[in-house]
Amino acid sequence: MKKIENLIFIFETFLTQYDFERFNFSFYLSKKINLKIFNVSPITRKKYFYNEKNKKNYIKQFQSEFFSLNKFANEIAKYNSSNTIVMTYVGDNEYDYKITKILKKNNFFIINHIFGGQPFVKKNIIEIFFLSFFDICGAYKKLVENFFFSIFKFKKRNIPDIIFYVGSKLKPNTSSTLISLPSFEYDKVNINSSSKYYFRMKKPFALYVDVPFNHSDQYEIEKRFPKETSYNHEEYYAKLTKFFKTFENNLNFKIQVTSHPRANYNINPYKGFKLFKNMTYDLVADSNCKLVLLHSSLAINYPILLKKPIIFLIHSKMTYSNKKNVKDLSSFFEKQPLDLDKLNFDEINFKKQMSVNNLQYEKYVRLYIAEKKFKNNSYEIIYNSLNRINTRSR
Repeated sequence: MKKIENLIFIFETFLTQYDFERFNFSFYLSKKINLKIFNVSPITRKKYFYNEKNKKNYIKQFQSEFFSLNKFANEIAKYNSSNTIVMTYVGDNEYDYKITKILKKNNFFIINHIFGGQPFVKKNIIEIFFLSFFDICGAYKKLVENFFFSIFKFKKRNIPDIIFYVGSKLKPNTSSTLISLPSFEYDKVNINSSSKYYFRMKKPFALYVDVPFNHSDQYEIEKRFPKETSYNHEEYYAKLTKFFKTFENNLNFKIQVTSHPRANYNINPYKGFKLFKNMTYDLVADSNCKLVLLHSSLAINYPILLKKPIIFLIHSKMTYSNKKNVKDLSSFFEKQPLDLDKLNFDEINFKKQMSVNNLQYEKYVRLYIAEKKFKNNSYEIIYNSLNRINTRSR
């Protein structure tokens, strides 16, 4: 049996405590595996890297940063390919191809992990034609981008050896070995289903799932079609806090806010509302949580699994793509998002929005969270699968 000695994760982001928990690095360390994290964002996402590198909410343990593909290739060549497995999380199509090519050249066993996704409706021809009038340059850039993506897509020799995927909708059409996993949120709900909670809210509340105005995806805003402009801090949060006050004045429970894991708040921007850090699951699981308010986020998996009502929110200070994501997601549940700019509080309609469609919830679980019931957690399935395939393949 050829034992896995090195496990290398390649990311193009900095990692938070939430990421360390999501990928459960401590589990692999407990198996006496040498863990390495290669951060290639200085190559693939330069703007993101230089703006985020000094923020204190990131954990840089086990991490090396790479500023060129040559240095990456030189470093990866130091490892013995027969006892090393590489898991890649690179979203940039061009660099995903180039990095995979380097790994293949060195005969490494390569893994992709699709750990989450949500309903997405492609723009139709009429919509694209209409949007092109307002952003001709953006339409041209998108056309070129799609052309090169098709080239990378059909270079079959660089496909990964294994793809782990979450939910049947995210199952790729490829000749790679495909292995189904539960999502991280599924793991957490299962792990904690029999746990005794030491934190409980004393009164019924609605939970808002925070998306910070300066989310890291804003660094790629110039790549989007149609053209988008970002918003400022005050106007973004003012829309939300105004709605929260209206909400509390009309219903009998308070708003609580759970912070996004990548938010780096020094001051709570939700004036008058308590902000909790790294407690999304705990708050959703609380029996006093009567409703979850959100935009679009993988955190939706918690209220779906725990059968909590969901209301989707949009407002004018969100970008075109952000609003589209919310609308695509809400339409899956046969709901219309609440537009905070046009909100005329209708208690009957609001309570109707609080309904739970069990059939749609179950369908969403199969498509985007876990396509079947799992006894083991995702990281256990990954570890066991890699050891079986590594033994058979080498």
